[in-house]
Amino acid sequence: MINKFILLILLICSGLYSQNRIYLSMNPGISLFNSENSMKLIGDKSIEWFPGMSIGYERDNVWGYNLFCEYNITNKKVEDVIVFARTSPDSPDIIDTYGSNLILSLYNFDFGIKNNLIDNLSYAFGPTVAFASRSFVIDDAPRNPGETLSDNIDDRLVSLCLGVNASLNFHVPFSSESSYPFFYSSLKFRYLHSIWFDARGRNVSNYYQSFLFSQLNLGLGYNF
Repeated sequence: MINKFILLILLICSGLYSQNRIYLSMNPGISLFNSENSMKLIGDKSIEWFPGMSIGYERDNVWGYNLFCEYNITNKKVEDVIVFARTSPDSPDIIDTYGSNLILSLYNFDFGIKNNLIDNLSYAFGPTVAFASRSFVIDDAPRNPGETLSDNIDDRLVSLCLGVNASLNFHVPFSSESSYPFFYSSLKFRYLHSIWFDARGRNVSNYYQSFLFSQLNLGLGYNF
């Protein structure tokens, strides 16, 4: 028992002098495959380009491995995927119209191992856990002429997804000191597939979500 405890302490201490990096980046991306685009409700519209933001942490030489974790959030709104027209009881003439918007938000937690190729250039890969939130939202749907609903109509479906991520990473130090700020960039690919839904009474037995994204991270970090 004592030998095991000493070994555990030595393993923990072996990572105390590891290099640490944190970074914050913006990451525009593109949807290479998105199962939501096949829904009939979307029609001829689709989710393609999307904005995002990431915050990450890297630690080198932790028991011989260079590890990283990254939290990434993306949000995309597609307006007027469904357009409703309101008519009067006495005439087919359209009084007004209002649309339903599709909002897809992904909250990604990337983990994995990073390996250096050459100075300042590395590749990384590992598992991803993500929460996906897909909503159909009707803003300011009219109730009576001149009136609006006090609350938006929001039909939301939340899912848990598992997947993998892989990236090619590049950073440029701004100093030769042991602690320094740096420019960070990364080309990342992420695949996700749903494993659980917060159905809330819906029948989702034949429904799934699957995503393949590519994103370009551009930001700043600090090595310490």
